[in-house]
Amino acid sequence: MKKLILVTLIMSTLSACQKKPDEHSSAVSSEAQASIDTQTQTESNLQVKEQEAEAIAHDRYDPDSTYTGADNIDIPPPQLKRELLAGEALEVKYRPVDAYPNFQVITSTVYETTRLKVVSEVNDVIDKVEMDNPNCKVVGLEPFTTKFPSVSYYGAIFNIVLKGCSAEEIKEVYLYTTHGKITYRAIVEQ
Repeated sequence: MKKLILVTLIMSTLSACQKKPDEHSSAVSSEAQASIDTQTQTESNLQVKEQEAEAIAHDRYDPDSTYTGADNIDIPPPQLKRELLAGEALEVKYRPVDAYPNFQVITSTVYETTRLKVVSEVNDVIDKVEMDNPNCKVVGLEPFTTKFPSVSYYGAIFNIVLKGCSAEEIKEVYLYTTHGKITYRAIVEQ
């Protein structure tokens, strides 16, 4: 009796595995799958278009209407066309006039505080740093242990913290080193 039940159970299991699925149900499921695929594709297209519209509205930048007929390389980046938000940084880089780039000079303004960053690319001594803007007042140094004359080794970085001016208002920075006075002029993007 047990053998008969066991044989019947095995045969029913094997016969259930051999049955083919209903053709009608598979056609319906493939149509449903196709409609789901097209729906997700249109949703993703709409989402991409919404993101592009938000980016254009955020930057107040529409190259199709504003710059008709212009090449993409002539279009200024969108961050230069809008006013900076309070927490965004404005950064200006400088290059030396009639000298080798022994130092990198960068100014950045965030929350009305301007930092003049000097990165040394040679071993040298900096006696003093001046700016052409008389409104800039030095309120601190980073790191606070920096003292002038300052021996700078390759890769040494220090910041001069300024108040009363922004990064774009400083047109020239003067570094007094062992090689004399080196003038760094702001790089103006055309």
